[in-house]
Amino acid sequence: MKTSTESSYRLQTFRNRLTCGDNAEIAEGRKFYGKGIREMGRHWLGLVVMMVGLLISGKAHAGGTWAPLLHQPPAGLNNCLLLGDGTVMCGDGNQNWYRLTPDIHGSYTAGTWTTLAAAHDTRLFYASQVLTNGNVFVCGGEYGTGRGKGEVYSTTQNIWVPTPDPGIGYSDAESKMLPNGNLVMEHDVYDVANNAWIPVDALRGQGEACWVKLPDDSILTV
Repeated sequence: MKTSTESSYRLQTFRNRLTCGDNAEIAEGRKFYGKGIREMGRHWLGLVVMMVGLLISGKAHAGGTWAPLLHQPPAGLNNCLLLGDGTVMCGDGNQNWYRLTPDIHGSYTAGTWTTLAAAHDTRLFYASQVLTNGNVFVCGGEYGTGRGKGEVYSTTQNIWVPTPDPGIGYSDAESKMLPNGNLVMEHDVYDVANNAWIPVDALRGQGEACWVKLPDDSILTV
């Protein structure tokens, strides 16, 4: 039978273990657990801040506005191309072309219009590309005299130079830039440097289609 002294001693020994040994592990566990809670709190706080930032930026993006130009274009325009010098070249669906030049502060809304050289043919709804040399290529036209014809605008000389006859009646056509700087169309590749057409395997039914150049330089047509 245990005496009260023995029981008191064993109880004191147990308390000492909690204080000296096991309690140290418990304290360390509490420290680790508390650190984990703090780290988790910082993680969730960061996530909440990030989500709030995304929501704010989404709202800011959705809140964009349209600003009218201070100087309206001289004609109704239907095709606009951003040139390498930062100006915008626009056609009116006939033979006429115009350039919008931003002001000295880079503002397009305060930009000014100038008239460029007229093209050889009229064209509406056609293929157009800004070439790697800075010039502009157009070909075809669902409406106008440009059906089955192409020409290139020289941005340095302000003149239009006709391409050879592609031999295809391109109308509402598509074109995309190839990695070598040439252009691919439905039935041909236009060789920019030599101003020549190279026949390729024809794609069928590409009038009024959508072409999208993918990151690997392949072309998706829909």
